[in-house]
Amino acid sequence: MNHVLRKLVHHYEERGVRGLLRKLVGYLRHRAWSETLWVVYEHALIGDTDRVAESVARRDLGFRELVSVGYFKVKAFPEEIRRRFEDRTVCHGFYLGDRLATIGWSSADYLELDSNVHFPCPGAVGLFDFYTFEEFRSRGFYTSALMQLADVMRDKGFARAYIAVDPGNLSSLKGIERAGFRPVLRITRRWRFGVSIISHWQSIGENAPGGESETQALD
Repeated sequence: MNHVLRKLVHHYEERGVRGLLRKLVGYLRHRAWSETLWVVYEHALIGDTDRVAESVARRDLGFRELVSVGYFKVKAFPEEIRRRFEDRTVCHGFYLGDRLATIGWSSADYLELDSNVHFPCPGAVGLFDFYTFEEFRSRGFYTSALMQLADVMRDKGFARAYIAVDPGNLSSLKGIERAGFRPVLRITRRWRFGVSIISHWQSIGENAPGGESETQALD
């Protein structure tokens, strides 16, 4: 509930009363009757591959650094960001010179789809919640960040990397595919009258986890 209140406050501060009311109505409709679909992409990290020429420099970021760079989620949802660090997820910053261009997160053995919604991927790394600052958008920084992270995670010994995306987000889909990721799963979550009653994944590739057209409950 606290997370929901934080979101409402954030939308009020960003868009005023009308924006808040639209968001509230949308939230109630979503919880009453809706379906969320993610497409999960996989990148195999085993084997010798050409290294990516770094167009941006990567380094880990902590909570205070996220505050100092004005990362909007620290202000809007500080509990969620602290929870991520407590869960040992890693925040990656990608810099062009001394200017932060893109932020992204990684987690070992699971992929975070949404708050408290995880897809298990033992031995692999999940990449999620990437954000590129407005002045750096449409310049390929997202793809560059994903390619560099694939190299980093390969060096750490991970066999595969996973990332999920809304299939309607065409710009993200293009960036993910340019970075060498391939679609392997569709994950669906349905809300019915405030209760998440069906959550499952379905393979869409012959190399996908679980085999062809299998479904499985999510936590």
